Amino acid sequence: MARSTKPPRILKWRGSYYLFFHDYSRTPPVARRISLDALGARSAAQRAETVKKYTLDEKIQTAEVITRGGALAYDTNLIKALERYKQANVDRVRTRVASPKVRSRGLSARSRVLLDRTVNGFTSWLIANNLEHLRTGQLDAMTISRYLDAYAAKQFPRGDRLLSRSEATVAMETRHLRVAFRALDDFRPPLFPDFSALKNSLRPRPGRPPKNFAYTPPQLVEFLRAALAREDAGRLVKVVRHRGGSIEHYTQHAHSVSAVPASRLFLLLALIGARLGDTLLIQWSDIDLDKGLVTFWNPQKTGIERVVPLVRAPEIDIAPTFLELLRAWQREAAGRRYVLPHGELDKPIEPINAWRGTNEAVAVRVNAQNLRKSFSSYCAALGVPASTVALWQGHRVAVAEQYYRQQVLERVKGKTLEAALGLEQLIKQMLSTTRKRSGNK
Repeated sequence: MARSTKPPRILKWRGSYYLFFHDYSRTPPVARRISLDALGARSAAQRAETVKKYTLDEKIQTAEVITRGGALAYDTNLIKALERYKQANVDRVRTRVASPKVRSRGLSARSRVLLDRTVNGFTSWLIANNLEHLRTGQLDAMTISRYLDAYAAKQFPRGDRLLSRSEATVAMETRHLRVAFRALDDFRPPLFPDFSALKNSLRPRPGRPPKNFAYTPPQLVEFLRAALAREDAGRLVKVVRHRGGSIEHYTQHAHSVSAVPASRLFLLLALIGARLGDTLLIQWSDIDLDKGLVTFWNPQKTGIERVVPLVRAPEIDIAPTFLELLRAWQREAAGRRYVLPHGELDKPIEPINAWRGTNEAVAVRVNAQNLRKSFSSYCAALGVPASTVALWQGHRVAVAEQYYRQQVLERVKGKTLEAALGLEQLIKQMLSTTRKRSGNK
């Protein structure tokens, strides 16, 4: 008959006091010892209290093992648990694809990519730091903080430069890691002895508030002019070629590198104030050219339908001249489904190279998110309430007030948004060029 294991007890071994106990999270239980000096128990009272604590822990562990019929779930390999979470995300994406109208269930493919990127990065860090055998019950807040510190400190190449991660990027990584561990905490039986102990390392950390930003009219005009110049079929560029030990300088016609014109995408972003992903996918069926309404039926982020009135809004006319340009674009679209031209592509995509090339030709770089902020700021300058702009842009009023709006001091005098942005004359020129090209008056 097997002997029963002894309860936790203190013995003097090699001149020091040690606590001998059994780890019931293993099957069969494993005998262990630990120095009482390491536990900070130096007096008789402290040693007695330590024995009581470990005796209670053993009873709790024994009860949990009996209830679950085996080893504790805390003994689960952390990397394997994260792989299980990634597989669960695959199933959630399938749910979203099968039932796109039920947005409360499932997961978007884009979100899955971002979450997998975070999980893969954390897994690689564990392996690189010899923690590939770490168990879920051994994970602590310090390990998570070490990873996030390493993530924040790591630089990455961009061309010939080394760039550091921004505060927003680190915050996003923390958020994705928090989502993954919360999902693991929902597994049954529980994988973490006390998930609340990990929350401090995963909580959002307030940093410096983002600086509101609104482009000035000259900056917007400069970017649009540069984009149109790059799209000119007769544009000449200087070429330097190294051949046979000699250097040749000559000019040639520039070849188009983007199926999606950066100038047209720029105007849509600046005058509708939508997110980049939603703007790229605007279809002609989404625009009522008679009433001047642009409708987003199923925006990628919120899924909540919203309408942007280009003309005849109670507050202002946003872009009546641009509406005329849209009508001219539709006439030359030749049955194309999407508003933005996209060549042989199935649908419009972000013209990364064309946009980058345009930014290299201007003094101030322009990006989609700051165009969205400029839209909100200039609408405020024209007297549009924050609640109205929030409806047009698809976010909360607090977001418009805290993160988007900025006082605009350099706007051009005019009653429309396109005039305030300084783009009205350029849009008229584009309208005239489009009409001549298509043979319409």
